[in-house]
Amino acid sequence: KDDLPIEYVDKVITEAKEMGTCFFVISGGEAFVRDDMLDIYKKHNDVSFMIYTNGTFIDRDMAFKLQKLGNVAPALDLHRDFYR
Repeated sequence: KDDLPIEYVDKVITEAKEMGTCFFVISGGEAFVRDDMLDIYKKHNDVSFMIYTNGTFIDRDMAFKLQKLGNVAPALDLHRDFYR
């Protein structure tokens, strides 16, 4: 599996926050494939995340989870040829 270990993701965010970062952009692949990232967003509720997504994994349940978190903004990345 080519995904970054969740412990590494947590460490990078923690260290970035210590340097004053308060906004993170998550991109590359489909970020909502990883359920464990919701735990990261919840743990780091003092910062904001913008997640680039094609939207395929955002169903009603996921939308409610994101709304409840309050610090995650999905950014729809639509490939023009795919959605014609």
